[in-house]
Amino acid sequence: MSDSPGNRPDDSPPPGLLNGLARHGWRHAKRVVIFVVGGTLVLLGIAMIVLPGPAIVVIPAGLAVLATEFVWARWLLKRVKQQMRNMGNAIMGASRPPPPGEKP
Repeated sequence: MSDSPGNRPDDSPPPGLLNGLARHGWRHAKRVVIFVVGGTLVLLGIAMIVLPGPAIVVIPAGLAVLATEFVWARWLLKRVKQQMRNMGNAIMGASRPPPPGEKP
């Protein structure tokens, strides 16, 4: 067999396959890096619940990193955001007077 462009050795992959494998490998590596970084942030945030540190900031940040690649993290981040909004509304609603024109 010759190595002309029309003939390739039987053991070599088709040209498009290498690009596909490279893209798949890159996507997989990206997912692993996002999982490690986001998971580390979430675990650090959980540790900060009992240790000194801003757990209330670090846990959602870790979930936000994970949510860039994982649907389950996106769903969990939405729930955390809703709970934070509810807590903020409860705190602010209890501490500030009602707007003018509204009955208490």
